[in-house]
Amino acid sequence: MAKTRTQQTPKVDMGVTECIGSDRYPYTVIVVVNHRKIVVRSDEYRRTDKNGFSEMQSYEYTPNPHGKEVTLTLRKNGRWVEEGVGLNDPPFWFIGEREAYQDPCF
Repeated sequence: MAKTRTQQTPKVDMGVTECIGSDRYPYTVIVVVNHRKIVVRSDEYRRTDKNGFSEMQSYEYTPNPHGKEVTLTLRKNGRWVEEGVGLNDPPFWFIGEREAYQDPCF
């Protein structure tokens, strides 16, 4: 069953997830320019489970002051997209949750 995601109003220090295919990468909101534009920075993450090659994964997240910074804009379809990228082009971003996941099938 697919997880339902609800986009939240961004706030500084809020978690963000970048989705590339089935993999997910954690970010943090570092600047709220306005209600339609934010800057996020990639977090460091470390797997904490002992499940090996498994879909059952847990992670620990740490802010990364030297992480990659990305400017996201809220589009008319309700999606947050990297500035300069097409309306429906990946990666997809979810505001309000910080999550890492590496698909073991690839």
